[in-house]
Amino acid sequence: MSGLHSCLGNRFNSTYNCLLLKQLLNASPFYYWWVIIMKIKVELDDRDFLEVETDGSGLNVSMLGCTEFMEMMQKMKRHFGVDIRKWPLPEGTDHSSILLREMVLKLRGEWIFPISENLVCKCRAISARVIDQVVIAGAHTTDSVTKQTSASSACGTCRPDVQKIIDYRIHSKLG
Repeated sequence: MSGLHSCLGNRFNSTYNCLLLKQLLNASPFYYWWVIIMKIKVELDDRDFLEVETDGSGLNVSMLGCTEFMEMMQKMKRHFGVDIRKWPLPEGTDHSSILLREMVLKLRGEWIFPISENLVCKCRAISARVIDQVVIAGAHTTDSVTKQTSASSACGTCRPDVQKIIDYRIHSKLG
């Protein structure tokens, strides 16, 4: 038997695709083994990215970024091994820590982005993705997000959602 199943993750600037590739019958007809291919990408647009693909037997990691990002990845690999799922969550608020924290949480199945709607600021038509990208890049207050995106500069009703994104990015799973 074989099947194909696809599922999407809950973050606007990354891909999180699970493909149920095939169902393999074990020696007994009552046991099935599933081969799952998962591809996850986290990124700061036009700057840094980390992509992990797994087929159940290991992780294939691709990355590109600034010196800070690449050095952090190499340091984590040296200290904690190649399996990113087992790495501790970075505690920093810099873009490298934020991206790596997202990847670790996604690989563990613990990533739940706080905003489910694509459009956060309806007055200015600003998406969650745009807001999230400026938060990753360093806008860690609602005022700085407003200055860089114009989100919540009209009626302000989206300001709590902007704050939720900031809080999740800066404090997710840190305590």
